[in-house]
Amino acid sequence: MNIFAPDILSNLSFVMLMYLSISILGAIVSYTIKINHSNAIVSNFIENTIGVMFLVSAYAIFKTNFKSIFFLGLLFFIALYLTNRKKENLSLTRDFFLEKLKIFLMNASVLVFFFGLSYYFFYIYSNALVFGDNHFYANVAYSLYTHGVENINLDWTQHTHSVRPYHYTEAWF
Repeated sequence: MNIFAPDILSNLSFVMLMYLSISILGAIVSYTIKINHSNAIVSNFIENTIGVMFLVSAYAIFKTNFKSIFFLGLLFFIALYLTNRKKENLSLTRDFFLEKLKIFLMNASVLVFFFGLSYYFFYIYSNALVFGDNHFYANVAYSLYTHGVENINLDWTQHTHSVRPYHYTEAWF
């Protein structure tokens, strides 16, 4: 037994709650900026993508006091809203909601499967060994959280952190 393994049910609950939150947030934002598609699968993909990007953008902007590259994402959402504000939304029928519910449950079951698989390989099979990339990105995420500056310089003795472009989406997430 691995003593470093976290409680699997609490972690799985957190992951499922995040997926539900992202799906609901994405649906609300998509409906507000009137981005919709008649195909439920495509609609679900668009809503989940928008949900992740909106959540990451909002958190990064909040944490960095508007000194984030994700400020452009906020401007993009505002531009989409202004462009589509006169467009009609799709009529939301019962069948469309049932189709979206089926897709949500299918995605949730795939998420549970891959969560279990990654839990097995990380905590049981490899005995919680942290590989170089995982360690680096964990340090970048921690630096983003503590300093609120988008910079990959992890030198804790340096007191001035300047903003540097990098792909921060997964680190903020």
